[in-house]
Amino acid sequence: MFGKILVAVDGSEHAYKALDVAGDLAEKYDASLLVAHIIVKPVIPSYFEGLAVEKAEQIYKTLGSEIAEKIFAECEARLGDRSLNSMKTAVAEGEPARAITDLAEKEAVDLIAMGTRGLSGIRDVVIGSVAHKVTILSRCPVITVK
Repeated sequence: MFGKILVAVDGSEHAYKALDVAGDLAEKYDASLLVAHIIVKPVIPSYFEGLAVEKAEQIYKTLGSEIAEKIFAECEARLGDRSLNSMKTAVAEGEPARAITDLAEKEAVDLIAMGTRGLSGIRDVVIGSVAHKVTILSRCPVITVK
């Protein structure tokens, strides 16, 4: 039924619960697991330009990659001794919902798993959650975990 499952993780407890569910499904269906973290690019006003902006973006990307590695280590620990077909990690940049669905299409995944709440906080209540946007944009099934 599912050959490849993408689970989006941001370090939140809901994301780790989604990882647990995705791990169970991957084990049950002998599917490969793709653990993905999205680095959200900072919004820098257009009137700022030059070397300072480039340096800020580099620093932000480096920090995002370091955070992703810590999250991936936690994911490996949480998955423990499950007998998974395979597990890969991926880091993408951009607006989270679009980055997740673009990665899902690129990797030809059969299912996306993600938490219903992440680290973005009150902003999601006002403009809509990433999980909701992913369910709208995705061409494959999406399972959300509370």
